[in-house]
Amino acid sequence: MVRLFLNLARKTYHLRYHLRINLQIAFHTTLWESVKCHKLCMVGLFLRQKAMSKKILFIYNANSDTGSKLLDFAHKIISPATYDCALCSLTFGSFTENKQWKVFRESLLAKSYELEFLHKDEFQKSYKSKFGHAFTYPIILVETAHDLEVLVTTEKLNGFETVEDLVAAVQGSVGSFQ
Repeated sequence: MVRLFLNLARKTYHLRYHLRINLQIAFHTTLWESVKCHKLCMVGLFLRQKAMSKKILFIYNANSDTGSKLLDFAHKIISPATYDCALCSLTFGSFTENKQWKVFRESLLAKSYELEFLHKDEFQKSYKSKFGHAFTYPIILVETAHDLEVLVTTEKLNGFETVEDLVAAVQGSVGSFQ
């Protein structure tokens, strides 16, 4: 009888031991699956935040002070081919906003995009401490949850001949963030 009791106790101990080990394995596996799921959820959240970004920054290669504005105005009239800001040249004539650009800009606003147009000194003052990036100008950026990303580079902007080129580039780039 004692032998039977000892065998039963030993089997019970082994059962408890194996049950505990299996529970630990199941717990760790579940924990690992939970961690992997959490990582995937965080990546999805980041991508969703990036995709939901609706703020586009247009930064001109010009300063905002009155003297610079007068010089830029004169430069656009006297020698438009050598003017340094392709974004200015494409979106504005000497006196008014380009009509095709205005229609496109208003279509972005209708799609709930927030558009911010800044001179380079205004941009550097507002965003340098926040993001610490050094950009060449003109440039078009999109503000994501964590950073600023280039939508259209300076090189591309300087290569555009018409406002249609600019509109197509912005539409294509904005489409990648939707």
